[in-house]
Amino acid sequence: MATDTVPKAQNLARKIMDASTQAIRALDALEKLEEERAGAAITFTDPVFVGSEDLRHMDPATITSILGSATTIRTYMRNQNHDDNFYKAIP
Repeated sequence: MATDTVPKAQNLARKIMDASTQAIRALDALEKLEEERAGAAITFTDPVFVGSEDLRHMDPATITSILGSATTIRTYMRNQNHDDNFYKAIP
């Protein structure tokens, strides 16, 4: 690698580490939220979203899909041992 590309490569490596740390932490948080939702037997319905200004743009199907997708991604990552790589990026 040419000397003038080293700072660029270092900057990219830092950004990749930051993004992978954020990604795995976000997936972990979503997985915990799904466990909390299921444990409390909460079902998202339209009134939950209609009655809240900051949730008004969401709907029950979308929020449920987000949680399902996060669980599916984490399961895949665990089964394929991809999560180990993401955890290595956390300082």
